[in-house]
Amino acid sequence: MGDLKRGAIRDDGKIFYRYDKNSKNGECWMKPSTFAKMKDAKRKWASENTDKIKAHLDKTRLKNREKILKRSRESYKKNPTKYRNQFLKYRYGITLDEYNQMLISQNGVCQICNKSCPSGYALSVDHCHRTGKVRGLLCVECNTGIGKLKDSVELLSKAIEYIKKYS
Repeated sequence: MGDLKRGAIRDDGKIFYRYDKNSKNGECWMKPSTFAKMKDAKRKWASENTDKIKAHLDKTRLKNREKILKRSRESYKKNPTKYRNQFLKYRYGITLDEYNQMLISQNGVCQICNKSCPSGYALSVDHCHRTGKVRGLLCVECNTGIGKLKDSVELLSKAIEYIKKYS
């Protein structure tokens, strides 16, 4: 097959359309008027079937996404510690061994409420959102509380005053 691209024009004015194994030289050439009509017909078809085309693309993308997720889940099930380590390294800059050392040093409980995580999840890695520095391991409730108050000492102090006022 040659280097011809669709739309190339020959000396006799015909336009290259595609390679065709059924033609003599393997090439399909058209008159400019036929080529223009065909392009217009394709544009018209595409504009009339935009919704069908989009639906097909969405369906294909969803199917591909499902395949990728299935592979990811299967891979995770084979070696969950590898993925936990990758996640901790990417998100917080610590390894799974460092996480486990922190967990041991905290006796497996939250640094604030001294309880294991009531939701049953692993303790969350608490970190400063400004500097990214890891502070410790907290249960989901304590970590969420600090996060909702935007790691602000001022807001935490106001919250303490508010609770004391109405206790």
